[in-house]
Amino acid sequence: MRIKQISIPIPSCRSFHFFSKFWSRLPSSNREETSNCYTLITGAFISFLMPPKPNQALEEAVPGLTERMTELHTLLEQRCEAITSTFTSAIADLQQQLRQLPPPSLPPSPPFFPSVPPPNSPPPFHLQLPSPSPLKLPKLHMPSFDGTQALDWIFQAEQYFSYYHIPSDHRLDMVAFCMTGEALSWFKWMHSNRQLTSWEAFTRALKLRFGPSTYDNHQATLFKLRQRGSVADFQAEFERKFSPGHRCRAKHLLLLLPEDDDSAEHSFEPNPGLFALPSPPGRLLPPEPPPDQVHFQLSNAAIAGANSPRVLCLCGFIREHSVTVLIDSGSSHNIIQSRVTEFVGLQVTPTPSFPVLVGNGESLRCSGFCAEVPITLQSHKFSISLYLFPIHGADVLLGVQWLSTLGPFLSDYSVPSIQFYHNGGLITLSGNRSVTPHFASFAHIQRFLHTNSIEALYYLSIQPAPTTHPQRPTVTLDSYPPDLSALLHTFHHLFQLPQNLPPPRPQDHHIHLLPHHSPVNIKPYRYPFVQKDVMSNLISEMLREGIIRPSTSPFSSPVLLVKRKDGTWRFCVDYRALNSITVKDRFPIPTVDELLDELHGATIFSKLDLHSGYHQIRVAPDDVHKTAFHTVDGHFEFLVMPFGLSNAPATFQAVMNEIFQPLLPRFVLVFFDDILIYSTDWSSHLTHLGEVLQVLSIHKFFVKLSKCSFAVASVEYLGHIISAAGLAADPSKLRVMVDWPTPTSLAALRGFLGLTGYYRHFVRHYASIAAPLTDLLRKQAFS
Repeated sequence: MRIKQISIPIPSCRSFHFFSKFWSRLPSSNREETSNCYTLITGAFISFLMPPKPNQALEEAVPGLTERMTELHTLLEQRCEAITSTFTSAIADLQQQLRQLPPPSLPPSPPFFPSVPPPNSPPPFHLQLPSPSPLKLPKLHMPSFDGTQALDWIFQAEQYFSYYHIPSDHRLDMVAFCMTGEALSWFKWMHSNRQLTSWEAFTRALKLRFGPSTYDNHQATLFKLRQRGSVADFQAEFERKFSPGHRCRAKHLLLLLPEDDDSAEHSFEPNPGLFALPSPPGRLLPPEPPPDQVHFQLSNAAIAGANSPRVLCLCGFIREHSVTVLIDSGSSHNIIQSRVTEFVGLQVTPTPSFPVLVGNGESLRCSGFCAEVPITLQSHKFSISLYLFPIHGADVLLGVQWLSTLGPFLSDYSVPSIQFYHNGGLITLSGNRSVTPHFASFAHIQRFLHTNSIEALYYLSIQPAPTTHPQRPTVTLDSYPPDLSALLHTFHHLFQLPQNLPPPRPQDHHIHLLPHHSPVNIKPYRYPFVQKDVMSNLISEMLREGIIRPSTSPFSSPVLLVKRKDGTWRFCVDYRALNSITVKDRFPIPTVDELLDELHGATIFSKLDLHSGYHQIRVAPDDVHKTAFHTVDGHFEFLVMPFGLSNAPATFQAVMNEIFQPLLPRFVLVFFDDILIYSTDWSSHLTHLGEVLQVLSIHKFFVKLSKCSFAVASVEYLGHIISAAGLAADPSKLRVMVDWPTPTSLAALRGFLGLTGYYRHFVRHYASIAAPLTDLLRKQAFS
């Protein structure tokens, strides 16, 4: 029997793979029915795939089996379509609900404590949706703070906390991990002293410490006895070294105390008596206020007792004792000093001691309360309750606490006075316009001592200021012997003020600059107001004399005034910046000892002092623009050699040596503008003096008569007294050394040794005597 071949659609491998995936996602309710169909289909496949047998029954069953397979296939497709439609609808509803949900409150950042699934829990079901992936928010980091740019850091920190919705009570805990350097030292100090009670208190303290106003802390500058650097550096060093219970090491009675680091031998043990309450662990909580604590506000005038345009100071009486009363609308409560209560015998009610932080940063502590104190103000009686605080100045302070009991009142601070109704009548209290100091009697001083009111006592006396350079009497050319006066009259033109610029000379001053340097331009200095008129007068005088002129030079140096010995002002320009780029002139400057060795045997002396000696030498025309300076009157430049140039002394000494070369060192000594003529007899001296004046006349140098001495037996020259007996120390210089204050610093010690060292050849064994002081100048002298 021939078997007819039929075509039966057999699912491919891909179809079986799809079916297996589909089966895994079917609900349990539909799996049973689908399993039955699958069993029939599988049995049909197995029966069909078996090798054919020549059986008549089998051939007759083939058409029925084929029809059954077709029905099952159709049924399976219908069930698949129904299930697929159900899942598609459910997925669409789920996507719609997800789109309507609000956005997440926190960005996808890792939590502090990641969630852990419970044990034996089934793995989570992950459904892959064809929707687009959500936007991933950036992960932000808390910025660190090192003490700089405080306002910027606070802004960034608050933005961070707002972005992550971090509550205020958790912010201080996070901030502790962001502090570095000086900021960390400050934070630990504030934390250990329980001053960080909230985020607002922290930001306020941070602005006060590291904000722009930290450099205006005038109270901190009062304690910078050993400060090195800025106030902020000193405060940061103090906070770093401070620790609760710290006790400074004993002060040794030494002349100078060099700065030394903290070492182990100076360590300390905390004093448990200073901090009775230990700091509890955990987050810092705000301290609980005492039950009777009130919020105080005290003005600076109330604390210091200073006069202010908005306070009234008047005299009052408490139990017939005179007291000073301050009416201050800037203070909240009524206050009395403790010493006053003791003096007048008031009953004080003890209260829990609580601190009050006042406007100037000082912390005051209330020590009691006085109820219904009878006070008489300008014959008007009041009963006022007062708190005890250690204020200064006024004995009693009446603030808003008392003013609020008066009802409407009228205050006129220009008089000053205050008007209000009390007990049915209009009362006017007049304040003192100014407090006039008066002499204190013995009874007053006794009262102050009894009430502990004296902070310090000073003894003041008026004494004339000592001067080491008394005013010289007016000297004329006719004040000398006839023959000397005739010689001076011959050269009378040398003792007049110069009317023109000095003549050009081969030795005019040159300013040679180092290569590759830009013009010097320094901002002008600020000088006292009293010197402005002096500055303007000197500028006008120099313009009139022609020694300066207006300038358009790119160079500019600042100006300052230096007082001369005779009380007049010397106009000086600070050329330090210009000198730093100037090629130095190495012309040798004579030493004082070498000059004085030439005076052996001389008995008559004359001293000449040139009139503004530097201004009698011109600046080379090519270098005039380099001397430019700037004042409030304009921009000017020197035509003559100004004071302050690094090579000016060498130029001046070279000019003097050249013009007096034939006379040196036979009877003339020249040290800059101080010229000394010395001789052994009168006639020789007149001849020598005439030769010197002739040289000055030829080269057009002018002399200041008031600072000259002619034909004397003793003369002061270069800090020494010169006479026929030899050299002697100047008594005025010795007086300065004797009256020199005891050095208390290395700088003062160097100044004292420099002054005494000038006369060291007058003191036998000076080096041995001064050795203990010079040893202090060595590094680590006290280690």
